[in-house]
Amino acid sequence: MYIFLTTLSRFPRIYNYLKPITKENAEYQYKCARQLIIIIKAEFAIIFTYVGWNSIKVALEKVSGLGIWFLPIILVVIFGTLAIYIRKCLK
Repeated sequence: MYIFLTTLSRFPRIYNYLKPITKENAEYQYKCARQLIIIIKAEFAIIFTYVGWNSIKVALEKVSGLGIWFLPIILVVIFGTLAIYIRKCLK
């Protein structure tokens, strides 16, 4: 996932944008889209690190799972980031 998002962030021209790309807004839209990919990549890295760490804890019988709040928090973080950047890029 990390390698895919890193590669994808280098080619902002192939993304699907909400607004048509013109000469006037191209630089802003590309910058905004690259920032979104970089932040999503960091969030995924943190999520996978947390899951890996908890897998070790489960194996050592220190915890019984990821916890009840794991999925709601992850969904809010990912979709919150998307909502913020969609609003920012539509300006």
